[in-house]
Amino acid sequence: MATLGLLMLAFVPPVWAEAGAVVSVWGRAAAQRGGQNLRLVENSAVESGDVLTTGGNGYLYVRMTNGEEIYLRPNAEFAIEDYQAPSSEAAPETGRSYYRLLKGAFRAVTHSLGRRDMDSYRVDSVAATMGIRGSIILGAIDAESGDLYFGVEEGGGVLGNANGTLNLDAGDYAVVSGPQFAPQPLSGQPGILAGEWTPPIGGGGGLAGDSAATSGATAAGIGAAVSAAAITGMAITVFGDDGNGAGTTSTTDTGK
Repeated sequence: MATLGLLMLAFVPPVWAEAGAVVSVWGRAAAQRGGQNLRLVENSAVESGDVLTTGGNGYLYVRMTNGEEIYLRPNAEFAIEDYQAPSSEAAPETGRSYYRLLKGAFRAVTHSLGRRDMDSYRVDSVAATMGIRGSIILGAIDAESGDLYFGVEEGGGVLGNANGTLNLDAGDYAVVSGPQFAPQPLSGQPGILAGEWTPPIGGGGGLAGDSAATSGATAAGIGAAVSAAAITGMAITVFGDDGNGAGTTSTTDTGK
């Protein structure tokens, strides 16, 4: 019996820690977790270790428990590699947010980094690591070339790999053509980072086909929710039905 007890202890399944919740979703979005592909809807929980994905018409807006926001456009894959919420609101420096962009485009908004070690936040990719020294950064991987594009809307950011590091201020953009190349500044915003980060309203939008997974949310409702979050300085995370019948409540490693 003692041996059996030891064996049972050796095979304890991993504990998934809740990291945030879905504020709004348009189209199809899912979380890859523990070998399962869980449908995300409004209020679905997201956890450290999840890979968030969006379909061809999917937009996802998530708020993390520390107030950070994550926006994903269609055909994106974004991993929450290692997330730890701060021990308290008074000690934001005790948290960490390590993400990885695998595919598509993301926008990230932070609200407490001024009081955190900047190494506690990063978004990795195959080509380079994206860091933040302000409040809003953008990143996208070109589906054809594999180039990584990076930009800063507010505050500052850093883009780096083994071949070089580039510091960016608000309004700056850069590109990395692969892990063997140093980041290069761009003269303006690349098209891949332009446009809206919330669903289109009218003119070909709508909740047809896959988009019926939006839990009855309308385009106007989603837009209002996002606008309200922006005005109040709220961040993004996920909560809701997992889509499989179970309800829910809610620099630099460059090649790992």
